[in-house]
Amino acid sequence: MIVTFFASHFGVAMAMRYALAKSLIDIPNARSSHKMPTPRGGGVGVVLGFIAVGVIVAALYPQDSLFYVGYISALIVAAVGWLDDRRSLSALTRLGTHTFAAVLVIFAADGLAQIHVGEFVLSLGMPGALCVVLWLVWSTNLFNFMDGSDGLAAQQGIFVLFTMGLMNLGSGNSELAMLMLGTAAALGAFVRWNWAPAKIFMGDVGSGFLGFLLVALAVLGEYRGAMGLAMGLLLNVLFVVDATGTLLRRIFNRENIVVAHRKHLYQRMIQVGLTHGQVAAGAIAINVLFVLPVAVVAYLVPVLMPWILLGMYIGVSAAWYWGSQICVTRLATNSQQESIA
Repeated sequence: MIVTFFASHFGVAMAMRYALAKSLIDIPNARSSHKMPTPRGGGVGVVLGFIAVGVIVAALYPQDSLFYVGYISALIVAAVGWLDDRRSLSALTRLGTHTFAAVLVIFAADGLAQIHVGEFVLSLGMPGALCVVLWLVWSTNLFNFMDGSDGLAAQQGIFVLFTMGLMNLGSGNSELAMLMLGTAAALGAFVRWNWAPAKIFMGDVGSGFLGFLLVALAVLGEYRGAMGLAMGLLLNVLFVVDATGTLLRRIFNRENIVVAHRKHLYQRMIQVGLTHGQVAAGAIAINVLFVLPVAVVAYLVPVLMPWILLGMYIGVSAAWYWGSQICVTRLATNSQQESIA
């Protein structure tokens, strides 16, 4: 973790210099949550930290072919994200690459024929493998959608990776635990640059990589007998509900889902007056005070996992809907007051 922290810190500093030299700058527009032009591509530092911990794990576990496939697939996603930050690749190119990387992970896990939800074992076969591929691709893009507020995506990655890292360490999956904890430390270095007011953004090289990595490591943990996918879904509930709920609502309203927008709950919270720092701090508080204790109970008492997972998603979805309605109402009221003024 010490090695990856400093490797990431160095990588972000170099990414900052490169972005300024090559004019890789996010310019605010009508759909932005920021007001100042800001360099992007700082996720290169996180990827550099991931590479550093990968070298260490490879030296300690040279015969672990499962590790190499997961490691390389994550770097493929990072590479296409880096190219996209520089020259805006087509959506088809990005989607094809993400799908290819997801298939590699499923292939390494022998199709992931079984998924553990606590003490329940689901044997889904090929349909299950296809669903996990779709989940890998969605998670890759999900973090891209949610990386629109200073420190938000980074803190979520730290929370999920650090918690799952400790759980995998307790389950004996040392190499996966090292990858998770090392990447969490790399994100910790990045947060110094990305906390409000952000000096640099993560960019697709970081957000897509992070979203893919969280599920890829969960898949490999699942293959090793850990409660990987279910626990990953539980720990990442805030991002999954906000991104998925917003997408479904836009589809229901017949909106063009490929057009950028500012309708995620975290974006609406900023629009009604909260700062980027307050939004990220609120997510940290919910994760630590609410999600973490529930996840620990599910880890210690696996038989409760299905009901905990179901209850968590129902509860957070209800809170998301309620919060969204409050924000929409307040925005409408503010708009009317401005019109009158």
